Amino acid sequence: MFKQIVTVILFILAGAFGGILVQRFAPNLYVQPNTAPSYVIRENNIYIQENDALKDSVQKTKSFVLGVRSVVSDKKILSGSGLVLTSDGMAVTLAELVPSGSKTIVFYVDGQPVQAQVIKRDLKENLALVKIEKSGLSVGGFFIFDQLALGERVFLVSQTFDPQTSAPGFLTNEGVVKTFTADTIETNIQESKALGAPVFDIKGYVMGITSSSSGSVTVIPITKIRDFSKL
Repeated sequence: MFKQIVTVILFILAGAFGGILVQRFAPNLYVQPNTAPSYVIRENNIYIQENDALKDSVQKTKSFVLGVRSVVSDKKILSGSGLVLTSDGMAVTLAELVPSGSKTIVFYVDGQPVQAQVIKRDLKENLALVKIEKSGLSVGGFFIFDQLALGERVFLVSQTFDPQTSAPGFLTNEGVVKTFTADTIETNIQESKALGAPVFDIKGYVMGITSSSSGSVTVIPITKIRDFSKL
């Protein structure tokens, strides 16, 4: 009986010792059990879906980005963006992009020039209301500011102009909300060519327009824009 017990113990010890040797000297022969949690696959799917949603939103929002190009003097040209607010042609941009002393101001919608005029300017808030002489324009929904949270994923779409030919184009960038107050939203987006660019959440809802592109992009919230435009 004693011999049988000893034999069983030695057999168990030999098996354990053999397993250790395989893991130590032949790891490729040892197969770890499949313990990968299922949420990894689910997170990958969410990541892919968000990227697809972002691409779709960028393509959609381009149609209601207002382009602005102001000739101030022979040596000074201002350019930037704005936002189409209503389908009948109300839009907003930065007052600094359309100064009252401009020789000419040209506006663009979806990359195409349109007839428009500046209705009013608020230099303190740095906002200007524009009336586009065109109806049936594409517009986006307004973000609900009360739902804004730190870390909210955001992106911007800006009208650009070729420095040699003045041909219009588009630029986009993305980031997250770093901090915010009732008066401003600060992001971590580093972009120097996006003055007045509309900023959106991942679903394409308008959060505001950029008021500064020096360092991290800051945004004038849509609540202030709606108050200014009476919408």
